[in-house]
Amino acid sequence: MDKKWSFSPFSLNRQVLSDVYDEFQKKHYMTGLMELDITQARTKLRQYTQKSGEKISFTAWILRCIAKAVEKYPKVNTYRHGRRKLIHFHDVDISVMVEKEIKGKKIPIPVSIKQANTKSTLELSKEIRHAQLTEYEENNQLLYQGKLMKLYPFIPKFIRQRIIRHMISNPMTYFRQGATIIVTSVGMFVKSKGWILGFGGLTTLNIAIGGISKQLTKVEDVIEEREFLNITIHLDHDILDGAPAARFAQELEDLITSGYDIPV
Repeated sequence: MDKKWSFSPFSLNRQVLSDVYDEFQKKHYMTGLMELDITQARTKLRQYTQKSGEKISFTAWILRCIAKAVEKYPKVNTYRHGRRKLIHFHDVDISVMVEKEIKGKKIPIPVSIKQANTKSTLELSKEIRHAQLTEYEENNQLLYQGKLMKLYPFIPKFIRQRIIRHMISNPMTYFRQGATIIVTSVGMFVKSKGWILGFGGLTTLNIAIGGISKQLTKVEDVIEEREFLNITIHLDHDILDGAPAARFAQELEDLITSGYDIPV
């Protein structure tokens, strides 16, 4: 008789992430859904590939635009430090997820891009390609990877939550881990339009890159088929208000729709 069900281990990595996600819910995020025309940018990317024979990572180019927008509006790279102070990070350090196959399982591994605001699109593309070829273990998802993590499943949850809360309450934790901004890209797995909803994070700015779709739209009195990218932006409302958040989003839109810093 065939089995009606089966069991598999709930990994240490997933246990830790589940506890961290509980803390996500305590952030006061405001969410923006953006649909951006990337026709010009995609055309430039294809032209560069045809000319040079080298393919630029689409995710790397998006990171370039994000880093530039953050550089112009650094308030989105600001954190509370204690009860009465704010800490402003001058470097734009971005963590982006890269999917790796580890022991037959596909695991998203965070890759830290340090000082992304100082790097060109080509430099970022090479860095991400290198990360995709680097070998990782599943526990590379964890913020802390010391030997004591083996004891984690045996610690009562209320104590685990206090430990995690203490770690993530200090913004220097993100800085030391190489990521003050988090970007999640699922667009490569989505074949149609769509936004990621309900995600959050520990950082002031979180961006999720969704799907790309083709739509008919009117451009200078002519109906054309254009390509659109869906992006979700989460910003910590404790740090900034709606108006500066909107200005940051507008800057990001302008950079992306213009095909900023794509070599020709």
